[in-house]
Amino acid sequence: MPQSLRDILEELKSRRKLHTLRDTELKQSVLLRILSALGWEIFNPDVVRLGDRLGRSVVDYALLDGDGVVVLINIYRQRVKLQSQLANLVRLGSRSGARRVVLTDGICWWIIAPDGRRSLVSKTTYTINLYDQSLEEVHKRFWELLSSERLLGAKEELEHSTSGVDEALSEAWRALLDTPDMRLVELLADTVERQRGYRPDYADVLRFVDGLSEKKKIQRSLPPQQTPRLSPSPGYYTGRKIVAFIFDGQRYEVRSWKDFLCTLARVLKEKHPDAFLRVLQLRGKKRPYFSRRPSDLRKPELIEGTDIYVETNLSASYIVHFCRELVRLFGYRREDLEIVVEGVRNV
Repeated sequence: MPQSLRDILEELKSRRKLHTLRDTELKQSVLLRILSALGWEIFNPDVVRLGDRLGRSVVDYALLDGDGVVVLINIYRQRVKLQSQLANLVRLGSRSGARRVVLTDGICWWIIAPDGRRSLVSKTTYTINLYDQSLEEVHKRFWELLSSERLLGAKEELEHSTSGVDEALSEAWRALLDTPDMRLVELLADTVERQRGYRPDYADVLRFVDGLSEKKKIQRSLPPQQTPRLSPSPGYYTGRKIVAFIFDGQRYEVRSWKDFLCTLARVLKEKHPDAFLRVLQLRGKKRPYFSRRPSDLRKPELIEGTDIYVETNLSASYIVHFCRELVRLFGYRREDLEIVVEGVRNV
């Protein structure tokens, strides 16, 4: 009996190793299963074509309705910039008249659809993350955006409401305050430098953002049990000495915060040798955090067993935040990384 979409998604979310799959494995064990559960006739070449040629370009999948292209899907190539791949796919979609274009590495799915018109010139980008989003949200998004029932049946566009957008923006803003993205920290520091002539330390920026988060929680006046904190804010670690960290169930002794960052990077390289190059995608607004050229970084440190350097000119609080983002890049949860400071063990 064919698996339902919900069962497939639940299984994939629990595996947590999708980033280790090669392209052929990804197509067979993830993409084709999801497409089949979404109602596409994956064994019918008149409906689903593999390696379809559009002009001089080849796409991994083309989903068809008669002679018309409905959806184009490409596998995300690690060595090519995300925006470049999305832009190329949009161009192909516009030429072919596709109603959706999709780029995916199996974990993240970037889905681009027309925004109010039947043209990708005016477009909206949706993101599905199998690991970070709830099963209900992932299931809903897949069905609304990519099911054959929606795209080949009534052909109705995904509806938006102002309240829905506002709710999503509010939720995203709360998440940024709770765990600031590195780009937000960079942006705030850059703005202060431009307006005041000096650049604040990342620890000061994180402490400021963390203060905003605490104020927001007080305003919401929620009972303590409804707002659990799984970990201290990054600013908690300023002035404290790290002695070890626990990652994926194993403890590693370290001598300093820089040693913590370099050791974690080495461990990730050992665990994911084929996927480790994805760290080169991590960039701040002005500079990368990993590079093969030490001159790109302020204080480079070579990662053992690689030709890649990591930026170590970072405060303790920023290293904590950076390492949490780093493990998420490889499909782990925040809870998989624990930090041990003198006298205290903190998740």
